[in-house]
Amino acid sequence: MRGDWGGAGARPISPPLTSLLQTVSINKAINAQEVAVKEKHARTCILGTHHEKGAQTFWSVVNRLPLSGNAVLCWKFCHVFHKLLRDGHSNVLKDSVRYKNELSDMSRMWFSA
Repeated sequence: MRGDWGGAGARPISPPLTSLLQTVSINKAINAQEVAVKEKHARTCILGTHHEKGAQTFWSVVNRLPLSGNAVLCWKFCHVFHKLLRDGHSNVLKDSVRYKNELSDMSRMWFSA
């Protein structure tokens, strides 16, 4: 089964399965391996925000990751988050505002000189 949710002749995917696909892709995109984020995982995250009309699943998965303990994990989170802000559903920004303090803390921890 592929992680895309559109195209000609595509059957609709149930919401629980959609959430599972997005959760798996988020965890595959944001990991501690020192390699670039795979575009297919980032694309599935982006499509997931359009499918659910927001970033609820993204934030529920990201909040369980130890971002403050691993610089690579934090960098990959920032990379995927930037892609979601740029190409994801317009509600991603609205859903993310509530995490402003966490993002600010993260920036002070990893990006202060």
